[in-house]
Formats: sequence, structure tokens, C-alpha cells
Amino acid sequence: MFDVITLSQFLSIQEKGVSAWSFEPDYETINSPLVHARMEITFLPNPASASRVQLNLPLLKLNEVYYWEIKMFDLPETTTVAIGLATKPYPPFRLPGLNPFSIAYHSNGGKCYNYPFTASPFGPLLKGDVPGIGYRPHPKTSELYNEFYSSSRTSRK
Repeated sequence: MFDVITLSQFLSIQEKGVSAWSFEPDYETINSPLVHARMEITFLPNPASASRVQLNLPLLKLNEVYYWEIKMFDLPETTTVAIGLATKPYPPFRLPGLNPFSIAYHSNGGKCYNYPFTASPFGPLLKGDVPGIGYRPHPKTSELYNEFYSSSRTSRK
């Protein structure tokens, strides 16, 4: 989640602000999602494999809280969506939250996973929802100490 950045990455962030970040598909997997306009993701149907995207740049230790929202335009019943954070490199065959140094909300069962800890219930994710994900990094250890989920129907902090 937090990594040391290069000078060129730092200058890009200074110049572009939030526009410096974009999603990068994992081209090593067969089922790589499509990324449009830096932040729009289309996952291709393949029930036999997981696929993921990660940001091109790490999040910096500058802010007390980080928050973002996504819109679920489609969510087939056979699809599991995991929304969260993970360090790089992260196994392409694992959803975030199921390996160390990751945390994620999973749509199947509506729980937040933070390996190796017990999953916390958060509620379902449905087509049309706009879930918001946020976290606060611990100032000394960079560990997550608060994570919250909200949508157009529910809110939990």
C-alpha cells in the first residue's frame, strides 16, 4: 500500500495531482480486465479465474484518511468483486484481503477480509451501488487501523 516512490513518480504526482494515478491491468493473467480513461474498468467474463487491477503509483503517507468510490454498473450473481488495498507484488490469482498485507470488501457474503484476521460483516453489494472505501494508515507502522464501507443504501464506520 505504501512504498518508496521515485523522484519521477513524485514529480508526476506534484504536477498532475490525483490525475497521476491510474489503474494498471495485470497483463500476465489470461483474464486481464480492460482499463478505459485511466479509471474505468471492464472485467471480462471468465468464471474459472480471478482478475485484478492495481494503481500505477503507491499511496503516499501524506493524508490522514484516503477515500474513493466506485460505481457498480453490472454485478452478475456468479461474480465476486473485491474492493480494497494490497501491496505490490500481489498474487494475480488471489483476491485482495486473502493474503498478507491486503484488506478488501468482498461482495460474496458482504464481509471485509484482512488476512490473517477474522472477516467483518458489512452487508451486500448490489448492481447500481456506489460503495465508498476508506482507510486511515497508522502513523508509525503504516498498518490499517480503520476501514469503512458505505453505499447508497447503508453506511458503516
